[in-house]
Parts: sequence; structure tokens; C-alpha cells
Amino acid sequence: MGKLIISNNKKIIEKLSKTFLNVGFSENRKYNLPPYITTFYKLNVKNDNVYCQDDFFVIVNGTAIYKNQFGYKALKFLLDDYRQLIKKYSNEEVIRKLREKLIGNYVVVIGSVKSSCCFVDETGSYAFYYSSGSDFLATQTFYHVAKNSSNKINKYAVFEKMIRGNMSAKDTYFDGVTRLLADEILELHFENNGLVVRTVKCNLNDYTCTVIDENEYIEKLKTEIEHLAMMRHALLNNSKTLMFVTGGLDSRLELSLHLKFKEEVILGYWAGNDIITNGTKEDLEISQKIAVAINAPFKFFDVSESFEECVSSAKPELFDKYGEYASVYGNNRKWLEIPELMGEEISAIGFGYFGETVRELEALDNSYFDGYTLNDFIKNIYCRNGVDKCILTDNNIYSYLETQLKRIGSGITSHEFMTKEDVLNLFNRTRFHSDTICNNYINMFCYGFSILSQKRIVDILEHMPYYMKTNAKLTLHLIKEWAPGLVDIPYFTHHHFVVYDKKHNCVREKINNQIINSVRTTVKKTPIYDAVLPIAHLLKEKKRGLSNSNKVLLVQTNKFVKETEFYNTNKSSIIIPDSNLNYDICSYAESVIDMKMIDSITIKSLNRSRK
Repeated sequence: MGKLIISNNKKIIEKLSKTFLNVGFSENRKYNLPPYITTFYKLNVKNDNVYCQDDFFVIVNGTAIYKNQFGYKALKFLLDDYRQLIKKYSNEEVIRKLREKLIGNYVVVIGSVKSSCCFVDETGSYAFYYSSGSDFLATQTFYHVAKNSSNKINKYAVFEKMIRGNMSAKDTYFDGVTRLLADEILELHFENNGLVVRTVKCNLNDYTCTVIDENEYIEKLKTEIEHLAMMRHALLNNSKTLMFVTGGLDSRLELSLHLKFKEEVILGYWAGNDIITNGTKEDLEISQKIAVAINAPFKFFDVSESFEECVSSAKPELFDKYGEYASVYGNNRKWLEIPELMGEEISAIGFGYFGETVRELEALDNSYFDGYTLNDFIKNIYCRNGVDKCILTDNNIYSYLETQLKRIGSGITSHEFMTKEDVLNLFNRTRFHSDTICNNYINMFCYGFSILSQKRIVDILEHMPYYMKTNAKLTLHLIKEWAPGLVDIPYFTHHHFVVYDKKHNCVREKINNQIINSVRTTVKKTPIYDAVLPIAHLLKEKKRGLSNSNKVLLVQTNKFVKETEFYNTNKSSIIIPDSNLNYDICSYAESVIDMKMIDSITIKSLNRSRK
């Protein structure tokens, strides 16, 4: 990121600035006229994020490349172009034109001392939040906005996080604290020594193109990805990237792109001793094989930490540093400290996120039928982790989710039939908020963004027929083009091995898994499915050696949930489960940290009001 604060209240911005300074951020630039603006460097990198020219300025946080330039030059070019364009066009049109030449995950504030505007990247992957009301405040974490403004809880946003890993549209845990979306601009007008803020809808660039056949689709996608990767190469040149890899396909696809441009990488893998940190022996061994194959350094990060320790350390001073990112892996501090441990040794960190947008969706293949609607999508795919059925009792969650998904779903209605492409595209749009959490966290320390999250790529993928993404054909085609040596290394994906079909350049399930999937699909259509499901979960846990640790985790999670004020206020909407089957226990456990974070704000506010 590092950090950016905008407010019309000098006391609020001074208070929040002090918080960021206390947790290690260094101040870069401060504007002491309304609006009050303060910027901070990244924690590991003294990055250029402000440029001024006469009464005009531009501020960029996150990771952004403009006209193939990065840092000071990018800021200068961006402001020069803005000053020329604003003479002829509206804010909406100026920003549309600027974003054509911007890539990355970023927030930009640009304009003059009289009027400026704020916008994020074209898919809204970068998280930036603001409060409404007389005291305006904007920064990268909704925790810090809420701590200094709103305290009324939106319980349905909390429930959505438990279901999907984040909120898909504008809402946060706090009413009046909202996320800036890709198709919005914050206009900041400074009138009579005050700040007038307007949220304005803006048109996004459309990068779709007419293609004739399958080969043309693939070539267009490949060319666009390589073009963006070449621009990223300018940022990463003469520096090192820590690239986290597993035994699966998605991180291998991202790695192959780094290798295509001969970038220096350090491969990494983390694992703990419980299901939350999700490490496997097979993933570790394959990631080590990959490191040997490409002759790259390899780092293993042992993030073993008891859940009790994670919960006990979730205190206000920790939230002050990480905000809502503290709940990543249940506030596993060893994971959260990885960027700090790497320090200046690296300038960027990469993951395999968004690799799944190039592939089919198993949950879709297992549930799709003619006449599929948004409600079917919500119950079969969006709520696939089972939390809605096993933890939550408030059925209003479904209508809430419907409203949120319509906001990002490009005209989808409740009763309209959805094609497989519609379903996959909608689910992938929810990734812009859920699959960018780690990247946004990393941007507090150094650089990082996913090329596959860029709208130029998203537009191509959204118009591509679904069948082209089956059996990882498209993923493997790209890996083979960029780093053919990675193709023959074994694949371990979603906790099981798959077979590489060299003749057809795709992966297939092993025969035993094909039989299991076939039986599951058949049984799912019968009344015995609900009775068989717990047995299947038990067998899976036993195979992974997690059955005992999951039972312990359930007991601990239930205890900690009951201790939160959030739970005691919303008892009628939450079940305390007596089993760890049929739902994602990790999501339930991680919600403890979110509940404690909410309590840290609401209880403190209540104590202040009593005084």
C-alpha cells in the first residue's frame, strides 16, 4: 500500500496517523489544508507514491504501472496526462482514459487543491474504504475507518465473509463504511473550507474483441497476458520476487510467466500443524521439485501456531497494525510476519490467485442443470462451504446475498436462466474481493498484483466458451508455452493427485476418483445424499489425518465464539455446532478473529458513551 488517509476532520486524521506511525509506518507526505491527506511508505520499501506540480497532485497506493513506467516517472506521466485531459473531458471520461494505460492493483487520488477524484483499478481488486456522513474518512482498511466513525454492525456482511471469504460488493461489517468499487469515483470538492464528497458512477473500459475460433481466443489471451507481464517486468527487473507455489496448477501458471521473462524468483511454501494453514506433504514435495527443476532458491515457512495462541493475541494493538487482515489464516502471526521476515531481500510477493479463472469450476459441473438461476448459484456454488446451513439460522442471508451479487453481476436478475459461462463469470467476479486479500495485505510491505485480475484479461476470459477451460487445457497450454519444463512435474490439486495426459495436454482424474465423482453426482440426486455426506467427510478427514485436530478446533472455536459480544448480540442467527462435518470449519474458526475485531470497536465505543 503503504497507507493513505483522507479526511475533512483534522483531529481524526491526526489520530489515525499516530496509529499508523506507532505500528511502524513512516510518513511520506502530509497536506494540512482540507481535505487533510497523509501518505505513508510501504513497510519494506521506500516507494514513490506522491507527485506534485503547481497546485496539482497525484497519489498512488498499491502497485501501479502507467505507460510502462513505475514510481516517480509513472506519477509524473499520470499527472501530466490528467492536466491535459481535464481541460476537455469530465472526470468520468478522464479516468476511463487514464485507466486504459494503468495496470496493477491500486488506488489513485488525482486533481488540484480545489477539486480532485479518487478511483481504484478496473476490477476493483484494490481495497479502499470510506465513511459517509459529516466526518469523511477514507483509507485501505475498513477497521480503521469504522474505529474512527461508524459502530453500527451489519451482521449479514459478517455472515457473507464466513460463507465466501469476503464481501462481494460495497458492504463491510459496519453500516456507513463502504468499499469503493471499480465503476465508481469519489469526487472531492473543497468548498468554503469544507469537503463535499460525491460518489459518481463511471463507465469501465471494454476490452472485449471479436474472435473467430478457439485458436484465436487462445492467441489473444496469450498475447495480452504477455504484454502485461512485460510491463510488470519493468517493475521487477533487477529485483527478486518471492513466489509461493504448491503442487497445483494455478501457482505454476503464475510462475511460468515469471520464468518466461527470466525474472529472479525465490520459491516459497508455508505449512502449519492444523487445517487452517492447509499445508500438505505432497504440496511441499512438489514445490521443492519445481525449485530444483528451475534451479531457484527455496524457502519453507513453518507457521505452526496453536489456535488458542492466535486468538489470545488478537488484541486492539494487533488490529491497529493489520486491520481486518488479522483474520487471514485465523490471525496466524507467523504467516502475517512472513513479509517482515523477508525484508528488503525481495521487492514483490506472488501467489497463484486468479489461476482458477482460466479453468472450469468443479462445483458448477457437479450442480448445473438447464434452467439454472441466481438462487441456484447462491445455494449450490456461492454457499458451497456449508456455513449457511450448519452455522447460520437467519434465512434473510439469501436475499442479502442476492442483492450483493446483483450489484456486481452485470445485469443478472433473480429469475433469469444462467448459462455455464454466466455462472462461472459471476463467481469469478466475486474473486475480485476474496482472492485479492493476500495481495492487498502484501502491498502494505512491498509490491504485488495478479496479471490475471486485470480487466483486459478478465474481458477475454468472460467471453470465452466454458468448454475451453475444462480439464485445465487452457492453463496447461499457457504453461507449456512459457515454461515447458514445468509441465511434466506431478500435479496435486485440491488434496489429491491428478494425471497429466501428455497426448491431449490436459489433466484427468485418476480412475478411482472418476468413479467416486460419478457415484457422488448420482447419489446427490437422491434422498440418501444427506445421510451419506457426513460419512464422506469423515473418510476425507481420516485420510488427511485431521479428524482429531478438527474436533479440538471445533471445541476451541465454540468456546471463543461464545465469549464474543458479537455472538451474544446475534444468538438467534448463529448455531453453535456440535459437529465439524458438512461445513468448512476453517471459515467458522477464522470468524472468531473477525468477531473479536468487531468487539474491539463496539465495546470501546460503548465504554466511551457511558463515560
